[in-house]
Amino acid sequence: MSFRDQPLGELALSIPRASALFRKYDMDYCCGGKQTLARAAARKELDVEAIEAELAQLAEQPIEKDWRTAPLAEIIDHIIVRYHDRHREQLPELILQATKVERVHADKTQRTERSGEIPDYAASGTFQPHDERGADPVPDDQTRHGKPGNGPD
Repeated sequence: MSFRDQPLGELALSIPRASALFRKYDMDYCCGGKQTLARAAARKELDVEAIEAELAQLAEQPIEKDWRTAPLAEIIDHIIVRYHDRHREQLPELILQATKVERVHADKTQRTERSGEIPDYAASGTFQPHDERGADPVPDDQTRHGKPGNGPD
């Protein structure tokens, strides 16, 4: 099947995991989603036939669910369970790791000096919608870092 004349955005919607393939090749399927596969590949000097072959393999795999036709409530539940809850579970460990890297390498790069600009997500209300549905909020000390005493050690 030829995908080269189809827009990246349409391919990302219609072929599961195509978006991951496009990220692999640094092809913009969101804001640049109207450009065809052929044009995007040419701009990046990529082999369009190789990318088409990978898309064909993805297209042959069974579809988990066509989310374009699912009720909004089901989509929201899926996003919360699959992404938000998973990320909330991972966040404390990621913050611990980031804090440790920052502490160990802060004197080696200027880039870590900007880490104090990371917003206090708990104070900004980012987690509020999740709290309302009964999920445990992320503790304040796990959402602040960059300054001594404002994050986990």
